[in-house]
Amino acid sequence: MSTCVLNNPLKIKFGLFERWVHVARYKKLDKDQLLDAAEKVIRERGGHALSIRSVAEMAGISKGGIQSNFGSRDALLEGLFERWGKDFDWYIEKARKEMPEGTSELKAFLHGSRNVHLEKSDRTKALLILMSDSAEYRRFSQDWLAERMRFIETDAEDSRNQRFFFVLNEALLALMSIGLISLPEHQWDEIFEDLDKLVGDKIK
Repeated sequence: MSTCVLNNPLKIKFGLFERWVHVARYKKLDKDQLLDAAEKVIRERGGHALSIRSVAEMAGISKGGIQSNFGSRDALLEGLFERWGKDFDWYIEKARKEMPEGTSELKAFLHGSRNVHLEKSDRTKALLILMSDSAEYRRFSQDWLAERMRFIETDAEDSRNQRFFFVLNEALLALMSIGLISLPEHQWDEIFEDLDKLVGDKIK
């Protein structure tokens, strides 16, 4: 889409007089760029600061430019959650395809989830900040994670181990993403390598 931005002043001469006028220029922003701006607002100011106005200011466009894509703050939030969900699903599916045939769903999830946290770290941090601000936002992730845990069969012999590794992986990633535990990158790598070894020993 093209969004009109009225902040490009030019000096124009009218006879003997000169005056500054604002000439419209057009800034091209797609929905992903607007969502990027929304995530930046969340990371820098917190979830409570997210609004049509704050995103417009962050993106450097008019409020109308946001509203033409996302009619309300709720629609903007829905767009953020939808994109986050698609990111996770894409990385999990990618991990599933890259791993040997017969690999457990748990291992595919662990690697996919880990990769999206590492490669989309700013996006993940924004999601975690937003969830910490409101129980309403936490429900989205709770529902999403509950859906992803459906592959764990409660009656299966190793279901207890699967639940343990699932929760441990997500807890470690959350701690790493928000910087609550500050460790050098190589130490985080070692932690996840150790986790993979444990999973390999316990899960087929």
